[in-house]
Amino acid sequence: MKNLLVVLAILSFTGIAYGAGIPTAVDPQNGPEVWTQEVFNDSGSTLSSGTVVIWDYTDTDMSAISSRKMYVTTTTTVDDIAVAGVIVDDSLINQEVGTIAIYGPVKVRSTMSGGSGTCTAGAGVGTSATAGKIGLYANTGADDATLGFSIVATSDPTLGGGNDLPIIFVNPSLQLD
Repeated sequence: MKNLLVVLAILSFTGIAYGAGIPTAVDPQNGPEVWTQEVFNDSGSTLSSGTVVIWDYTDTDMSAISSRKMYVTTTTTVDDIAVAGVIVDDSLINQEVGTIAIYGPVKVRSTMSGGSGTCTAGAGVGTSATAGKIGLYANTGADDATLGFSIVATSDPTLGGGNDLPIIFVNPSLQLD
């Protein structure tokens, strides 16, 4: 009986360690509320902080619903409906487990720097034709989706070598017309 309780305790901790990181309490004075989720990098390369990822539903290990694997990769499809979130680890090595933001404010890599567009507060954003970066939501087809909306455009040399990195509010369930 004692061994059974030990095994159940270990199993319950394992499930908690890999569950979504949705805060049960919020401390708005010391940081924003950001929901996270553990994922597996199946992109073929290391992904850096601020990279936009999609669910890798084309991988044979993930396409079987019974596998229920959380594989992510990048895309060059504008407003891809499979958008998952934004890498929040310093880097996520290929074929390793890491963390993405699935809800809340984060800095993200963008195509909207160097004069190729402006990301104003409140603009809808989605995946872009440049892998791992956001672009303004284009609403180009029936299977479009947004990643969220921009809060403000800013310059941050710690991500992207001084490129403009908008702060967006990640919310893939947001619907824009």
